[in-house]
Amino acid sequence: MEQFNHGGVIHGKLCSIGHNCWIGPYTILDALGGRLTIGNNVGIGAHSQVWSHMKFGDVLAGCRWQRFEETVLEDDVWLVGHCILVPIRAAARSMLLVGGMAVKDMEANHVYAGSPARDVTDRMGPQFADHVPYEDRQARFQSYVEEFRDAGHDVSFVRYAEDLPATSHPGETWFGLVSRTYRPRYTPDEQRFMRFLLYDRAKFLPRPA
Repeated sequence: MEQFNHGGVIHGKLCSIGHNCWIGPYTILDALGGRLTIGNNVGIGAHSQVWSHMKFGDVLAGCRWQRFEETVLEDDVWLVGHCILVPIRAAARSMLLVGGMAVKDMEANHVYAGSPARDVTDRMGPQFADHVPYEDRQARFQSYVEEFRDAGHDVSFVRYAEDLPATSHPGETWFGLVSRTYRPRYTPDEQRFMRFLLYDRAKFLPRPA
């Protein structure tokens, strides 16, 4: 389940986008330089630009400024908004704050800000906590289920554990709270629940039986 908002542009050769991605309005995704790879659970805020190439100057006259490379945004990367990326690799869970311009690779679970972007993790902390106990995940997920139920929806199909069981009943949708996976049935009630969870409550990747 992805959402690509109005005014956005995708152009180029090869662009792949994973599950649970949110692409904000008026965003440019450029794959002219090669391959643009966007992983799972990636958020790209409004008016951001993700580039894989640099091209304009007169090469015959000696212009040296040309670049064609792969650009990669790994899982759980978040470009908050009005961000610009040149061809880099943004490692999993890295984050670029509003108005940031990343010209170098971004380290996993580090936070960057500014133009050019600098690592501000020591001052602001990482995007993700190092460890969330299963009991905490369980309590929070149960609160989501109850909130969805209180809004008038059926929740009898929802089951959860740390990871998915080997087998399940046809009427059940299982969620692995630690593995961040679910076993889809593609039913209307399940789709309503998944839309309720996205985009900030929880993100699960489908893992069919």
